[in-house]
Amino acid sequence: MFEKFKLGFKALSFTRKMILIGAMIGAISVFLPWYSDLDRFNVGDTFLGISGPLYLAGLITLFAFTASGTVIVRRILKKPVKLPSSEGNLHVATAVLALLMLVLTNSVYFHPKFGISLADKEVGFGMMMAIIGLALMGGFAILGRKERVEYANVVSIDEPIFEEKLKKMQENRDAQKIEISKETTVEEAIEAHKQRVQTSTNDINY
Repeated sequence: MFEKFKLGFKALSFTRKMILIGAMIGAISVFLPWYSDLDRFNVGDTFLGISGPLYLAGLITLFAFTASGTVIVRRILKKPVKLPSSEGNLHVATAVLALLMLVLTNSVYFHPKFGISLADKEVGFGMMMAIIGLALMGGFAILGRKERVEYANVVSIDEPIFEEKLKKMQENRDAQKIEISKETTVEEAIEAHKQRVQTSTNDINY
């Protein structure tokens, strides 16, 4: 299973890799300290992302990061993925949802009437991780959408030329033969060919 996951991860586009890494960082962050409610006598509590008065915002943030990460993991494991919209739209939507929850949490925490007795308000390590994870996931989700739009514009402008090039690419692919050395088994050669085809499919179907 691990080898299959490692091969699938290597076959992902760079954009998908960064989105997955960002989603994993963000999901882990909700189980770490987000903020503290401690007074000058060090009395109070330190809350995780999924605990404290704002636990619901943490749970929704966890859902957003997990949703994006799960889609990419299922692609790595070559399991079917059914979405109401494109994958790019999903990543952008979950990034926006996570952003809203983080803004909500920090706006409440840093409000003057929250924790009036607090000597100093500082975000925890978990909150910093959540922001980093969001920046990675959201930034590359938007970048991936931008690249896809530019690609679609080129196709629409030069559609006849594109179709001709696509036809030639298909003919070349059909004509290609898998070179099998004496040390390479048939199964390894087939797996290598599948990885090349999967890489091409992932990059086009973002």
